[in-house]
Amino acid sequence: MPLAKVNFAVSLSWELIFFLQLMETFCRHQSFDLRSIRFMFEGNSVSSSSTPEGLGMEDGDEIDAFLSQVGGEHERRHDE
Repeated sequence: MPLAKVNFAVSLSWELIFFLQLMETFCRHQSFDLRSIRFMFEGNSVSSSSTPEGLGMEDGDEIDAFLSQVGGEHERRHDE
């Protein structure tokens, strides 16, 4: 499930550094460490070097932010 919604207005022509700044601002606003958040657009990972144009974004598109999860497998109890 995505984290709380935070809106940023962006221009499709913004430079590479923009996504890093956007990610850092989002994490600071939500009190998360940047390394603990995974950003996704239409099922694809968004990196700090991604650009709106490179992702094929259009006006009104959204990037989702998720808490990273390591593993995800749970140990089965003997009584299960």
